[in-house]
Amino acid sequence: MTSAIPDDFSDHVFATKHSVPLWLRVYPAPSSSSTSKGPKPWLLWIHGGAYCSGQHYQLRNWILPLFHARGYHVVANAYRFMPYVDMEDMVQDCQDAFEWCRANLADLLKDKGEIDLDRCVVGGDSAGGGLATLLVHLIPRARRPRAVINVYGVVDLVIQQDKYDHEPEPTEKWAGDVSEEALQAFYTDQDPSHAVTATTNMWNLSFLPQDTVDKGREAIYAALKDLWRVSDEEWVNDERVQRQWDIKGYNGYKKEMVTLALRITGETSTEERVDKLKTYSSTYLMDKEESYPPTVMLSGTGDNAVPVEESKSLAEKLKKKGVEVLELYCPGQDHGWDNIYTKVGDQGWDEYIEPIGKFLDGRL
Repeated sequence: MTSAIPDDFSDHVFATKHSVPLWLRVYPAPSSSSTSKGPKPWLLWIHGGAYCSGQHYQLRNWILPLFHARGYHVVANAYRFMPYVDMEDMVQDCQDAFEWCRANLADLLKDKGEIDLDRCVVGGDSAGGGLATLLVHLIPRARRPRAVINVYGVVDLVIQQDKYDHEPEPTEKWAGDVSEEALQAFYTDQDPSHAVTATTNMWNLSFLPQDTVDKGREAIYAALKDLWRVSDEEWVNDERVQRQWDIKGYNGYKKEMVTLALRITGETSTEERVDKLKTYSSTYLMDKEESYPPTVMLSGTGDNAVPVEESKSLAEKLKKKGVEVLELYCPGQDHGWDNIYTKVGDQGWDEYIEPIGKFLDGRL
């Protein structure tokens, strides 16, 4: 199940690109938090979804329980999905969200405990974890976040693409809600004015009662809109949004998560391909960095979507640069396993979630 959306939140458009509004959601630190008085730190969280799905208004279940208890304001931003934009656009969307927060949160939160804009943490899960680590490289060192949280993020595209290159080709024909031929009109569309920024996913069905799921798609969409407390102004559920469900599945079927996001085609030279893979991998960008914020790595050793070696490889690069790194690897766990943690006291919370908060306590 998913954690309930708290009553105290607000939604804002932080940018509009090619007529597509980009939203973020702000969860102010609760007045009941046990932390000391004064301006509060803040977290910017970037969701995952293979660069083509997901939603910013549904956080990992442990985010608010961990960070609100420590007096953090929490912000989660949307970004545009492929195929309509590429990874450069996605990272830029995240940077725009960060800059909007720097410019607007102080006024927005002046009656909510104030905010110390310099005491910032940036984090994300899966594709969002990779985007979070890339975002830090774009921010001038004097204004960088003070810590980074990488939750099984795609941080080494060389390893990620090598995984796809060595997987066997599918033996069965693609099967989705529409035919492969019909899907091509959406899958090959690279018009940024058509970009989608939030979707439902198959795993969202676990959030809903079975009788709602049994009623079909329209009932599911309506229930998720209510569950996530999305306004009529923000909610979009047109055909492109609905086809993103198929795009994600088809993208996985074709093993093109990386190549589509980087616009790598059969005409891309080997040299250019390798250059693109490294340009959007924090593991390789660290070769040009003198420093980087303290970083948390959270992953399962049995992750079949994003190999744990990606986190470990980046961790080694960071440590060689003298960066403080907290590594939390849960034996045998697969992708997305951390959502079992919803509150203090859950089995495993003290081993894998609470250490994140303690690590950050001394570094902000």
